[in-house]
Amino acid sequence: MRAVVTGGGGVEITAEHVVSCTGNFARKTGEMVGINIPVIPVEHQYIVTEPHPAILEREAKGLPEMGVLRESDSAWYMREENGGLILGPYEHGAPVCYVNGPSDESEYELFQEELDRLMPHIETAIARNDVDARGSEAIYNEAGELVGRATNGTFGFRINRSLALAMLRPDYAKEGTKLKIKILGMTYNATVVGESPFVPENAALRA
Repeated sequence: MRAVVTGGGGVEITAEHVVSCTGNFARKTGEMVGINIPVIPVEHQYIVTEPHPAILEREAKGLPEMGVLRESDSAWYMREENGGLILGPYEHGAPVCYVNGPSDESEYELFQEELDRLMPHIETAIARNDVDARGSEAIYNEAGELVGRATNGTFGFRINRSLALAMLRPDYAKEGTKLKIKILGMTYNATVVGESPFVPENAALRA
């Protein structure tokens, strides 16, 4: 295959390589040009929460959507969805579906929920006792006074800690200073570190 003809005007686009980006429909698009693409979709279930006041407040202020949180060890991700959160597991051995390719109406179909299958992912998400900053989170001193804001954050898998970059008042930027950071309506303890934390011997990566 060296070209694609678009619908409507029938414009022909030629290229040295043509990449199929049709996802679950890959087998069907392959059949259109006589190619067997051995891709079979599997079920993906996720849970959507009710709207969260802290997320709605961010939206009202025009703040950008928070980044996606991925928990590699427990195999799930969490992100914003319609003012709330969506929890989606990365299932090992998820059930196969649409063996011969999805129908044109499959976009509007919902699978029968199977919460028992998702419980290991749900339980680890509930039990997680830390959370990552994504930017603009307020930082307070022990007295509850606003002393700065996070500018970015993520989870440090090598040191097993949540990390954040922040702009702080100079008198609270000393190493070891104890602070509080408010994320999604919950307050968490934070400590100023002197240098960027890392594992110098890189033992985890070499293991």
